[in-house]
Amino acid sequence: MGLFKKKQTIDPVEFLVLRNELVELKERLDAAEQSKASLEDRLSSLAATTMVLSSNAKSDTAEIVEKIESLEHRIENSLDVGAKVDELHQRVIDVEQNAGAGAAAELQPRLAELSQRLDDVAELAAAPVAPDDELAGRLDALTRSAQTVELLQQQIGQLNARISTQADLADQVTALSDRIGLLQQRNADSDRISQRLDELASLAGTEELAERLALLGQRVTATEEATRLATEQAATRAELIEQLAALQRRIAEAPAPAGSASADSTAALEARLTELDAQLQQQAALAERLAALDEQVRAQAALAERVAALDERLAAVAAAPVGHGAGVTGVTGDPAAIGSVTSDLERLRQVVELRSADVAGLRELIEVRSAEIAELPGRLAELDARLGAIPDRGGEIAQLQQRIGELAASVPDTAGLQQQLASLSQRMGDTEEDARTALRQALAIDERIQNVSTQLANQLSELSRDMDSLAERQPAGGSVDDEALQSLRSGQVKLAAEQARYEISFREDLAALAEQVRQLRGR
Repeated sequence: MGLFKKKQTIDPVEFLVLRNELVELKERLDAAEQSKASLEDRLSSLAATTMVLSSNAKSDTAEIVEKIESLEHRIENSLDVGAKVDELHQRVIDVEQNAGAGAAAELQPRLAELSQRLDDVAELAAAPVAPDDELAGRLDALTRSAQTVELLQQQIGQLNARISTQADLADQVTALSDRIGLLQQRNADSDRISQRLDELASLAGTEELAERLALLGQRVTATEEATRLATEQAATRAELIEQLAALQRRIAEAPAPAGSASADSTAALEARLTELDAQLQQQAALAERLAALDEQVRAQAALAERVAALDERLAAVAAAPVGHGAGVTGVTGDPAAIGSVTSDLERLRQVVELRSADVAGLRELIEVRSAEIAELPGRLAELDARLGAIPDRGGEIAQLQQRIGELAASVPDTAGLQQQLASLSQRMGDTEEDARTALRQALAIDERIQNVSTQLANQLSELSRDMDSLAERQPAGGSVDDEALQSLRSGQVKLAAEQARYEISFREDLAALAEQVRQLRGR
């Protein structure tokens, strides 16, 4: 009982405080995991919305490009208008040359009407130029919306990085809590081993056990097993001390992130301690096995007594005279019985001789094992000294507790992240609405340009028909009024100038629109 010193244990109050802190930290980690799950769901929905918006923006951009190409094609087709104007000018000259003096009065109202219609056509040609500023503004807004989408993608990347950092912190806290649990289990196992070693020492030092080992030959097998177990226990203790020293060095070298290596070493140590506990339980059952061997030896002693009694009876039969019938009638009356008893005695003698040889060998083994058992207290004392030299882990547990507090304080709050996600979702909705509005306005502008082009074509067709009708009329003797001709020429020049200005402005607007679309594609 007094050979071993019990290891210093942890204060129960500190252990309960540490356990409460671990429970609280686990609750906070669970809450953080739930927030993380909800945040991941929001991010997934936001990513899906971003993909949909990006695909819609790409489709809208492609549609705008198609509209621009169709407008350019229409402008190329509208180049025929210049040729028609030139042809109209030539016809006016022909009419001027071929017009008679009598038709001048009749042509005056027609020329005035034609000049008025040319002015209307010029005004209609100049009308679509004004909304191009609005289209440029909407395209600028669409560009800013694309920049906003890019900014949202960057913020989503930052949120993903923060979430991964938070997951790493949670893994570190979990590893630290597992490590604390292993240290506590190791301390409990050390206390239990000390108690078992004290019980083993008390059993080994009992006088009754020594007397039984000296008297009973069948205990040699159990003694060999006990010696083997003691040797394995000593080796296990040495390995335990080496592993504890290596674990302490690893913890001192890497106090914070030494997760996997320390966990593996502690797991191996726990397995060793479990195996040692099983061996100690086997040694505790040694007394029962010795009692069973004692019963066997007693049975052998009874058998030896029976053999001795039979030897005495056989000697009495052999020493009795032949004519002495009264004393040995019961023995000599049946020769078959005497032969059977004699054969039994011979077999019993052989068995006794074999058992005597076995007992002699067992006594020699008992002497050898007794010497080895005498060395066991010294070895146990050495193991006790080594166990006492193992340092206390209270300081390490305090450092781990401080580290857990720091990690718990560094866990970020998810309320700000949720607010940012709400604002990002709102901005994404606004951006999508702006893109749709820009598409609708582009379609309206395209429709208006198409209507204006149709009106111009119709008016030019009417003018051409009027000029054809004037050219087909027979020239009269009169002359055309110079004032009307001048008005017609000025209207024609004005129409050509408005057509050229409209074409130049429209091409510039199309070039700016194509550049903005190209920039949107590059993003």
